[in-house]
Amino acid sequence: MASWAEVHEYASLIGARENDEVRKYTPMARVGVVHVGENEDRLVTPMVWGFTDRAPLGRRSIRNMHARGETVDTKQTWADAFRYRRGITWARSFNEGKEHLIFDEDGDPTGKTWTEQWTMKPKNGKPIIIGVIFDTFEVGNGPEYEYVQVTVPANAAILPITDRMPLILSEDEIELWLGELRAPLEDVKALIRTREFDPAEWDIGPEDPTKKPPRPRKKRRSEIDRPNLFSKR
Repeated sequence: MASWAEVHEYASLIGARENDEVRKYTPMARVGVVHVGENEDRLVTPMVWGFTDRAPLGRRSIRNMHARGETVDTKQTWADAFRYRRGITWARSFNEGKEHLIFDEDGDPTGKTWTEQWTMKPKNGKPIIIGVIFDTFEVGNGPEYEYVQVTVPANAAILPITDRMPLILSEDEIELWLGELRAPLEDVKALIRTREFDPAEWDIGPEDPTKKPPRPRKKRRSEIDRPNLFSKR
């Protein structure tokens, strides 16, 4: 989540409004991604969150939302984008889902889960800088842009919620990540690491503390033990 004024601050654009709305970004939504253009100037391009099946007609469906940082430079799906098409997005907060088991009325697990959304937000109000890679393709209506977040193993604060988290960059790492600094790709890969959170500097908690788990499910008749009327005595 970020305001357009924050986009202006990081991308040096013209036309940002100080009190512009805050938007919530979800899969398949268009998000402003900062990247370096052909003239080596910074651009902000709206990109769809998620690499899709890129169907030329009809509705596209998501294939990937995240690229694992451990293999982003070697896996065929990501390697070319990592080498040539890196960008950043920014957010005031980000969410991670914590999976909980669903139990039946007798306290037995049903095999299903429900997701509780947890929010991570810095207390100083500064934007979170998230490293991404992107790609372009052509389906007949001009170039289309898609991006995925690079992820790393979760830090100690997030590990009780989930095992992955976005790649978070510091301000002094932006030039190297975007490719504005001439450096070996190994130096860029070195930026992909888990950033620990100081509990005094971050607010971490359920997005909606009032949300309750689903009510225990009643067992179906087929699941209830019944005597075998045809057993021999």
